[in-house]
Amino acid sequence: MISIHVTPSPSGAACRTKRLLFLNLRLVAVVFLLCAVAPAGTGSVVINEIHCNPDDETERVEFVELHNGGADDVDLSGWYFDKGISYAFPQRTTLPAGGYLIVTESPEAVRAKWSVGRFSLPSDRVLGPYEGRLSNEGENLVLCNASGEIEDEVDYRIGFPWPTVGDAVPTNSSGTAYSMQLVHPDLDNGIAGNWRSASPTPTGMNHAVYSKNVGPYMDEVRHEPGQPLSGQPVTVTIRVTDPDGVIGVSLEYQVVAPGKYIPAFLPTSQAVLDDNPDAPPAPNPRYHNSADWIQVFLRDDGADGDAVAGDHVYTATLPGQPNRTLVRYRIETMDLLGKGTMAPRADDAALNFAYFVYDGVPDYEGFSFEMLQSLPVHLLLTRSEDMRQASDEEIPQFAAAGSNPARFVYNWRGTFVYDGVVYDNIRYRLRGANGRYLGGSTKRSMRFRFNRGHYFQALDADGEPYPAKWRTLTTAKGFDNRLTLTYSLNEHINFHLFNKLGVPAPYSYYFHFRVV
Repeated sequence: MISIHVTPSPSGAACRTKRLLFLNLRLVAVVFLLCAVAPAGTGSVVINEIHCNPDDETERVEFVELHNGGADDVDLSGWYFDKGISYAFPQRTTLPAGGYLIVTESPEAVRAKWSVGRFSLPSDRVLGPYEGRLSNEGENLVLCNASGEIEDEVDYRIGFPWPTVGDAVPTNSSGTAYSMQLVHPDLDNGIAGNWRSASPTPTGMNHAVYSKNVGPYMDEVRHEPGQPLSGQPVTVTIRVTDPDGVIGVSLEYQVVAPGKYIPAFLPTSQAVLDDNPDAPPAPNPRYHNSADWIQVFLRDDGADGDAVAGDHVYTATLPGQPNRTLVRYRIETMDLLGKGTMAPRADDAALNFAYFVYDGVPDYEGFSFEMLQSLPVHLLLTRSEDMRQASDEEIPQFAAAGSNPARFVYNWRGTFVYDGVVYDNIRYRLRGANGRYLGGSTKRSMRFRFNRGHYFQALDADGEPYPAKWRTLTTAKGFDNRLTLTYSLNEHINFHLFNKLGVPAPYSYYFHFRVV
């Protein structure tokens, strides 16, 4: 089941009341309008922009921007960030009416990056350094005044319904990651739908996203059952609200039959990679062809599977599919003023939601289902030609006098399925140096790269989730360059013992790998 949860973030009693009211699904549109446009906190200063994850980790340019949307200057003397980061504003710090300032981890680095030609960031608008770091995955930022009262609070996250930031835009242009920006300072910045991603604008208006109408707000996307059996219909629900009213909600879904995988992007040829390892991949026309997506409309009238009429939860029932079928879907809606929104957002590299129809691992040549399920089952859905190319077409280890960068490109696309969760449109490649292709056509060591906002949640040997999700899953073929067949056992035991003794070491586990 896909379950997107947004935790309300109180900012003072008045804001807490408004946000709790917002979460009441039975509110009439007039009450929701009051919630959506009410400024957070007790004053006019709001958290307006968050640059939490520059793609170039050598740049110390993270920042939080404040905006004074009121008619009067605000004295920030003694104000401080209580959570997320730690910073106290110096005495005689004033935020003018309509003005902006940022608090950053390195004022010098920020001014150097965004001061170009005649344009330079005003030194009194760039404050810091703060202590700590902004979390790449999201955290609660709390701004307090000199009396200790909460003035504003944003509990941001990465991934739907929040923006997804942290990757270079375009991907081959380092240092260009987007920030999260409040669409309009009068909107409640505790609501994920009021934020968008765009190029950072420290100490300035968020021109690229600025609008008084953000369109319908969508969250709480779910499909039931989470991993359906063959022939089992699936109910998709999403909560949609808008103070201007909602014209309608539509869903497009794509059926990917077993053995006929449709990647969103095509692998880049070896000749191109040799010349430019950073070359962007070509979109796959088949994935992006509207003819391969089926449109249905969701309803909120209490009929055809919709539970309650008028509760802002829209419902559609998708037909059952054969075993091992991947079903992708995305949702669009529009308000009465003609402003539309989509889920997932355009900045989400997953591109769509998805579920996998699966009847489980079948018995195999005398081995029972129960035995085959005794290890975690990881499934990779990919084109057969892509798997063959990745495994068999050798990429030279060296280019000129150094390592060949083409070897490190995640050039092939697929869908990873584990524990009922679908990680769609991920990338993979082989790993290893001089032993990468050793052993003829036997198993390969691989690396899988998961999309930001959809990192891999692995489970340990006791079935408990590891404390952090993984951006990359690294697998080993089970033997070393000298074909020592016990190598993976030795390495696994060593890692386990190191961790038991408190010595930093990778986590490792065995799994059952199947390619569809």
